Amino acid sequence: MRSARLSHDLSLRPSASQKQNQNQTESIAERICFAVASVRPGTPYSPYDEIQSQWRTIMFKTLTTLTLTLLLLTATICAQSNGESKAFRPAKSQVTAAQQQLKEGGRYSGPVDGRYNDDFRAALKAFQSENGLEANGKLDQETLEKMSIDLTDSQKGIKPAKSGRRVFRVNKTQIAEAQSILSGSGKFSGEASGRYSKELRAAIREYQSEAGIRRTGSLNRATLEKMGIELTEAQSAIPVDPKDLEASKPRGSRGPVFRALKGQITEVQQMLSRKGLYSGEATGKLNPETRAAIKQWQSTNDIKTTGTLNKETLVAMGIELTDRQKQM
Repeated sequence: MRSARLSHDLSLRPSASQKQNQNQTESIAERICFAVASVRPGTPYSPYDEIQSQWRTIMFKTLTTLTLTLLLLTATICAQSNGESKAFRPAKSQVTAAQQQLKEGGRYSGPVDGRYNDDFRAALKAFQSENGLEANGKLDQETLEKMSIDLTDSQKGIKPAKSGRRVFRVNKTQIAEAQSILSGSGKFSGEASGRYSKELRAAIREYQSEAGIRRTGSLNRATLEKMGIELTEAQSAIPVDPKDLEASKPRGSRGPVFRALKGQITEVQQMLSRKGLYSGEATGKLNPETRAAIKQWQSTNDIKTTGTLNKETLVAMGIELTDRQKQM
C-alpha cells in the first residue's frame, strides 16, 4: 500500500526537463516585468519602448484596415440604395399601350391587360433587337421612348443609362402636322391633336408601306423626312436609322409618295355618287365606303384595284393634277 502511494507521489513530481523549462519561462517573465517596471520617462531606450512601438504599429494598421473596410461598406450600401430608389418601373397604362402597339405590329398575340407575361417579354425582346436597343425584355425608359409612349412626371426625372445611341423623339407639333398630312391623303380621319392613337399608328404604317420604308407605326426621322416635315436641331443631329430604310431597298429608288388632296378626294366622291357607286357625303376623306367605291370603279375601268387615289386613277377619272403630282 505504501509503495503504491509513493509511486503515485513520484508521478506527480515534475521531471528535470520540465523544471528547466519552467525556470526559463519564469526568468523571461521576470525580465519583462522588470523592464516594464524600470521604464521612466526620458530614458534613452528600454525594452518597453520597443514593445510599445510594436504595439502602436499593430494598432495603427488594424485601425486603418477597419476604417477602409467601413468606408467601402458604406459606399456599397449607398450605391445600392440609390440604385433601388431610382429603379425604373413602367406604369400599368404604359404596359397596356406597349402590348397594344406590339399586337398591332403582329409581334404579340396575348391579352392587353397591362401585365407582364412570357409572350409579352418575348415580343419586347424582338422589338428591342430590331430597334438597336438592349434586348432585355423589360419596358425601360429607352424602349418607351422608342415606342413614343409618354413618360410620367416621375419617370422624366430619371436619367436613362448612358449609351452611345440617342433616341429620336418627335414633338407635339410634328405629330399634329403628320396627322394633317395623313388626313389629307385619306389615311387618317381623327383630329390633329398632336398625340398618338391607335388610328394614327395604323395610318402611319399604311403611309410607311406605300413610301417603301419600314412599317413601325411611329414617326421616326425617315418618316418625317418622307413627309416633308421639318426637323429640329436636336433631331437633325441624330442620323437616320439604317433599319428604317430597309423596306425601301427592294423597291429601288422611289420619289415622293403620291398623295391625293382633299379637294381631289371630294371631287372623286361627288363623281362616284353621280354614278351610284357611293352614297356617303363628300367629306374629302378616304373612308371605307369611298375606298370600296374606288375599287369598284377601278375594276370596271381595267385599272389595278387598290382602293386608293393614285396618279393613274385620278387621270382616268379626269381629275386635274397639281404640278407636283404631274412630276411624280
